[in-house]
Amino acid sequence: MAVGACGPLPAPLAAVGSTLVPKNLSATPGLAIDTACVVSGVELCFNAIDDNCNGVIDEGCGLRSGPIQMTVAWGSAPVDLDLRLTIPSGDTVSDDTPTITGFRLDHDCPRDGCGEQNYENLFATDEPPLGHYVVAVKLADPMGHISPVKATLSARIGSRSYRLALEFAKVGDTRTFAFDL
Repeated sequence: MAVGACGPLPAPLAAVGSTLVPKNLSATPGLAIDTACVVSGVELCFNAIDDNCNGVIDEGCGLRSGPIQMTVAWGSAPVDLDLRLTIPSGDTVSDDTPTITGFRLDHDCPRDGCGEQNYENLFATDEPPLGHYVVAVKLADPMGHISPVKATLSARIGSRSYRLALEFAKVGDTRTFAFDL
């Protein structure tokens, strides 16, 4: 996978949503939610990991962020994973509805011409409402790739980031991450 180094984070971004504190974190049974962050140096692009442990995922890489940011990345395999976020109102941000009040899907691979840097990113454009959130990642089309398909899902909520290692075996497999604000 082609990966580039990213630049430093602009100071105002780190403070956005920093007062948000998620509760009741949960995931698909068998998935671990990694809350520990190990500084691995410079932020790398399109790996959905907060490499420098500043609470922002892939900053300086052209991905948009906000008080909530969800990013899924999956190497160079030409597959279609779908990232969705259901917010407290019941509305869902997805490739079918990339913009709803306060949230936006920023990038949708392979639809957006991703090459070997496959990722999807969505974020809150405003202060998010309180309530229950569900993030879902689904294997929509393996596009000839032999399973399993491996991916990383990272969630920025306020000033903290969380990471889940995902694996998909067949079309329709869905992995979830949920939390309350």
